[in-house]
Amino acid sequence: MGLFTDFQCAMLAARKESSDNAPFMGLVYSDALKLAKNDGNRAPTDQDTTVAIYAMLKNLNAVLSGDPGKNVPPLPPGSEYAQTVIAQRNLLLTFVPAPLEGEELETAVSEAAASAGVAMDMKAMGAVMRRLNELYPGRIDGAQVKTILLSGAR
Repeated sequence: MGLFTDFQCAMLAARKESSDNAPFMGLVYSDALKLAKNDGNRAPTDQDTTVAIYAMLKNLNAVLSGDPGKNVPPLPPGSEYAQTVIAQRNLLLTFVPAPLEGEELETAVSEAAASAGVAMDMKAMGAVMRRLNELYPGRIDGAQVKTILLSGAR
């Protein structure tokens, strides 16, 4: 089974069990459906589910860390709401592969640059990111790739 089907089955099981996670999972599931509908009313894919999960993870992390620019403080770590947000984030993380990091990411960036026929510099950022996203969908942090390209690491 693919990610979309796995997530759908988990969401339906949570609903059947009247789990506290059911409404949250239904929200992420509906986001994946909306992505497919807005893209020509096609059937949802694993990529839609990945995009929906990562968008929600980004939102959950923003809720946890606050926004100093808007004078929104981070959630107190011991608060009940923070614990709920952390539990939701951890639930979503079980459905997606871990991002590439460290030496593994450096090697991937170097190989992507070589296969795209570009140098290891910022001029190649677009070509390298396209190649990395083809090879490792949903597992690449653009900020880390930028740092690697700026350093010229191989």
